Amino acid sequence: TVAGTRTWKPTRPPLVLRLRTTYMEAPASSLSATLERDGFAYGRGAALAASCERLRAHADEALARVLDLDLDAQHDLFGEIRTPLYRRDLKLSLAPAVTQVLCEVAQALGESLQAAVGAAANLCELSVISSDPGAEAQPTHCDTSYQGAAADVAIGRLVSVFVALQDITAEMGPTQVWPRTHGREEHSLLSLQPKSDFPAVLRDRPTELALLRTGDALLMDSRLWHRGGA
Repeated sequence: TVAGTRTWKPTRPPLVLRLRTTYMEAPASSLSATLERDGFAYGRGAALAASCERLRAHADEALARVLDLDLDAQHDLFGEIRTPLYRRDLKLSLAPAVTQVLCEVAQALGESLQAAVGAAANLCELSVISSDPGAEAQPTHCDTSYQGAAADVAIGRLVSVFVALQDITAEMGPTQVWPRTHGREEHSLLSLQPKSDFPAVLRDRPTELALLRTGDALLMDSRLWHRGGA
């Protein structure tokens, strides 16, 4: 909750999220296998629509309060995001509306996430990303890479889970992903490309828009090439 708009800072999320599941739309092995193969997977109905609507209202109110602060005070409350004009990444505190959706997602997708990152995975980031009309498409990018890591060295895995707080249509500029671009070979190939917001090698590859209904989740390997749309 917000105690005072001038002093509010989000509390730190728990370092460990223990994941359990009693309901899955598809077997956990299927989701985790898809994530491993393609670099992304969908968890349909991961959270209840009513819970997402409450969280969306909470996030809208929190964003309005933060935008009333001076720029220095805002700095610590926003995460870094590419193409930030009309696009924001607001850090979330563990308010009831937030924890409710977290618990629902953990219950629905916990077994798949355990298979992907282990049962004692750290919760590294907790935020809500929003974009308004006028936001430009982001440059294609991956959030983490293999840069500097030897081929025989295992790299810790980071999985992003995007939960739709409203229906996401093609007209809204949804997240665009390039399947199977999260491996070492693909990263090596892309590293040889001239610097560009949209490397030529991606233009010839299959791509997909993540169209989601309220409560759906997009699970994405952080090494997958993707971008936020316009």
